[in-house]
Amino acid sequence: ELDPPLAFRAQAKHFVLVTSNSERRLPMPFLRRCVYAHVEFPDADALAAIVGLHCPDPAKSFVAMAVQRFLELRRVDGLVKPPATGELVA
Repeated sequence: ELDPPLAFRAQAKHFVLVTSNSERRLPMPFLRRCVYAHVEFPDADALAAIVGLHCPDPAKSFVAMAVQRFLELRRVDGLVKPPATGELVA
């Protein structure tokens, strides 16, 4: 048993989130301890909402045009990696 000055008890459960775009392999002992959740890419409405969070008071017509063009670019054949949401809001 620990002495009172060294005793510590967590007040909350800890949660660690690890994301992967499957570009590199993670070790199997690590993966065996993981819970997997596939997150679908956001649709046009969700992307517009994300842009609204990053840009103060954007013009709706501009956001709609930007999201439309962004989704078109993601469908271009031959890309090494399609643009991600970060490229839309950058």
